[in-house]
Amino acid sequence: LDMNVQRWAQEAMEGLSGALVVMSSDGDLLALADAEGTAAPLSLSDPHERWQGLLRDRRQSDLCRCLADATAPGSTIKPMVALAALQAGVITPETRLRCTGAFHYGADAAIRCNSLVGHGEIDLYRALGSSCNVYFLELAARLGREPLEAMLRSVGLAQLPGEGFGPGSPTASPLDGPASRGVIDSPEWKRANYRARVDQVWRPIDTGFMAIGQANTRMTPLQAAVMANAVATGRRVRPRLYLDEPHWAVPLTVSPAARAAVMQGLREDVHHPRGTGRYARVEGMTLA
Repeated sequence: LDMNVQRWAQEAMEGLSGALVVMSSDGDLLALADAEGTAAPLSLSDPHERWQGLLRDRRQSDLCRCLADATAPGSTIKPMVALAALQAGVITPETRLRCTGAFHYGADAAIRCNSLVGHGEIDLYRALGSSCNVYFLELAARLGREPLEAMLRSVGLAQLPGEGFGPGSPTASPLDGPASRGVIDSPEWKRANYRARVDQVWRPIDTGFMAIGQANTRMTPLQAAVMANAVATGRRVRPRLYLDEPHWAVPLTVSPAARAAVMQGLREDVHHPRGTGRYARVEGMTLA
């Protein structure tokens, strides 16, 4: 941890509700801050024992909220849908699909877009830049649930921070104890968690909700950081809290061209005049 970054993160979150993870591209955790944490501010004189105590006690504090507060990922999951579709050859970045404002599942069910009148015909770049639900619902319908689940698992969803790195990797992470695995929605999860048979059935609309980060899928702030880093670098990194932990990463099975297309769409999200992330612009910087 970088105590200067940690102090900044805690001050930046004052008056807000949520958690903030700052991680370098090699997996080093620079800050873990919780706007509603109950712990006293970290001491610059002896941070190592302080953080060891948080890991051991699993208190509702900065560390545990960042690691264990699993919530619906929402549209942050759409880049993974795009990567899965590109890798499977379902689309190219220039594939244009029509958004009319809603995606229909038969006569009685539909999921609406954030634009009630629709985005019209758009390609992948504009779909990411405008966070078009209909585009990604169509991708999910073409792709199917299994490739999407495989892509989400490849970036660490439904796993602890130290899991899923293959033979030879460190067996456990000090973050595994207080961390949540989160959930990837699936037929097995529905059968295990719903009593009524009608609720246990997996339907096409469930795959749709999965593709826009709704329904039962859950992700922690730390998993979100690992996922975003994987899109940017092409690697799933093992988050590293202590200096004596090894750096470890595994490559994603996606092409550089697919990642480049998704990154271009995410840059448009910030820098296009109608991008949904336009308020995150910073003068003189290119952001995604």
